[in-house]
Amino acid sequence: MKIEHKLQTGAIAVALFLSVTTAFLYVHDTMTGDSLLASALDVVGFCPFSVEGATGSLGPTGATGATGSPGPTGAPGVSGDVGEVGSTGAIGSTGTPGSTGATGSPGEITDTGITETTIEVDEPDDSESTIETADTEAPEPTDETDPTGAIGECALPADIGAVVGDLVPAVDNVYELGSSAFRWKGIQLGPGTLYIEDKTTGEQAAITIDNGSLLIDGVDSLWLGNIQVTSTGIRSMLSDNDITIGAIGDTGFLSVATGIRFSDGSTMESAPVDGVDGADGTDGLDGADATILPYADQIVCVVELEGLHMYWGTCESNKQKGTEYRILAADIK
Repeated sequence: MKIEHKLQTGAIAVALFLSVTTAFLYVHDTMTGDSLLASALDVVGFCPFSVEGATGSLGPTGATGATGSPGPTGAPGVSGDVGEVGSTGAIGSTGTPGSTGATGSPGEITDTGITETTIEVDEPDDSESTIETADTEAPEPTDETDPTGAIGECALPADIGAVVGDLVPAVDNVYELGSSAFRWKGIQLGPGTLYIEDKTTGEQAAITIDNGSLLIDGVDSLWLGNIQVTSTGIRSMLSDNDITIGAIGDTGFLSVATGIRFSDGSTMESAPVDGVDGADGTDGLDGADATILPYADQIVCVVELEGLHMYWGTCESNKQKGTEYRILAADIK
C-alpha cells in the first residue's frame, strides 16, 4: 500500500511539473515567437526530425506601414447597355385658380318687348283650345353684359384679422366699407392722412392732424349749416340772416386784435371818448324865403378862444388877437 501510494504521489507531482512547464513554454513561445524547448535540445546536440509541425498561433498585429503612392488610373471600362425607359410619373396637383378678370362694360339697353301669353285648356270632348289674353308688358329689362374677361391669377382669401400689406379693392370706386344696416363701431387710424376726392373737381383733399391742429389740404372753405368758413372770413349763405357770435347771457367779450373795418372803408380801433354818435334827428321846417341884397366887401377878425369868434372889422379896431379875413357879405332882411 505504501508503494502504491508513493507511485500515485510521484505521478501527480510529475503531471503538475509537466503542466507548469508546458504552460510556461506556451506563454514564452507566444510572447517571443521562439521555441524555448527546441533551443534547449539544440544546445545539448539533440536535433529533432525536420517534420513540419502544426501552425503556431498568430502573433500580435504589427504597426501599420506608410500608405503607398496611388497607382496609375486604369483604362475606362466598356459602357453598359442603355437601361429601359421608366414608367410615366403621377400627374401633379392642380394649380391655384387665377384672379377674376375685369368686369366687362355694360351692354346697350333695348326697347321693352311685348309678351303674349297662351293658355291651353282641356275641353270635355278632349279637344284643345287656346285663349289669347290681353297683351302685357314684359318685366323691366336688365343690363346685358359683355363676355366674361380672361381668367387671371387668384389670390387666396386674406385673413382680415392679420393683414400684412395694403388692403386694395379689386375694382376702383365700387365697393363700400360697411353699410347702413351693418356698420363698423369705430375706425382707428395712425399718424397718417385721410384722402377724399372732390366730387366736382376730381382733386383729392387730405385731412391730417398735426400737433393738435386739424389740417384740411385741398379745400378753400368749410360749411357748417348755413355758415361758410373761408380762407378770408366767415359768411352766411343766407344773405338776410345775421351772424351771431356768443349767446344771450354770456359775460365774455369779443376781443379784436387791431380794430374793425366797415364796408365804406372806415375803421374803428377803439371806442369814442364821448360814446357812439346817435342817429341823426329829423329835418326841421324850411324857413321863410329871404331877400338878399347886393354883397359888400367886408373885413372880419377870427379869434380862436374856446371856440371860434368872429368880429366885424379889423382885429386892431376890435382889440383882439386873431386872424383877419376878407369876405363878401350882404344884409338879409
